[in-house]
Amino acid sequence: KGSPAYMSPEQFLSSYTVDFRTDIYSLGVTMYELLTGKLPIGKGGMTTLGKKVPTWEPKDPRQLNPNIPEALETIIFRAIDKDRKKRYQKASDMAEDLQLWLHGQPIKATVSWKQKMKRRLKRFWRRFWRF
Repeated sequence: KGSPAYMSPEQFLSSYTVDFRTDIYSLGVTMYELLTGKLPIGKGGMTTLGKKVPTWEPKDPRQLNPNIPEALETIIFRAIDKDRKKRYQKASDMAEDLQLWLHGQPIKATVSWKQKMKRRLKRFWRRFWRF
C-alpha cells in the first residue's frame, strides 16, 4: 500500500485498480510538500486520511508559498488530481512539462478556471459547513 499521506484516492477506494498513475500522485504530493513544507491533505492514519483524501481539496501551493511559479503549481495539481484520468498519463509527460518549465518554456498541462473554482468552492464550503 504505502504511507497514507502519499496514497492516491484509488488506493483508499479498493474498487479501483491501482496503476502507474498512483506513483504520479505520490510524486505530486512529494513536490507539494517540498515546496510548501506541508502535506496537501495533512497528516493522519489510514482511517482519517481514508475519509479525507477522496473528497478533500488541498490549498493552492502558492497560498502557502507565494514564490512558487504558477506553471509549477499547475504541474503539481495535474499530478495530484483526484481523478486519475486527469492526471499525467505517463511519468514521461510530467518529466517533459518539468523540463519545459526549467527551460522557461510554456508547459503543456493546464488547469481550467472551472477546476480552480471548484477547488476553491469546496474548500470554502468545508470551512463553514462542517458536519
